[in-house]
Amino acid sequence: MAKKSDQKIRQSRSKVYGDNVHRNHRLVGEAWHAVLCRAFDRDIPPIPPHVVCLMLAINKVMRAAKPGTFQRDDFIDGRVYIDFAEETKPRNQNEQD
Repeated sequence: MAKKSDQKIRQSRSKVYGDNVHRNHRLVGEAWHAVLCRAFDRDIPPIPPHVVCLMLAINKVMRAAKPGTFQRDDFIDGRVYIDFAEETKPRNQNEQD
């Protein structure tokens, strides 16, 4: 269950980025896909929204793990990205984006 502070962050961010979590992260996945295909000069599988969210959460975890630093935002954003991953992950193999 999301913390109250996480809900406030989600509300404030949705005002800036929109509230369609699935669409927003699908678009990020499409952009990353294009860059990676170009960088490796080959076609790769698409990056689904839930994987984008997991990758962004890992980025926050890596920042939080850095010794000698503390940014509360890393912990909050990490939790929010994990929530987004759960919300956007297809429930079975037959579901599509």
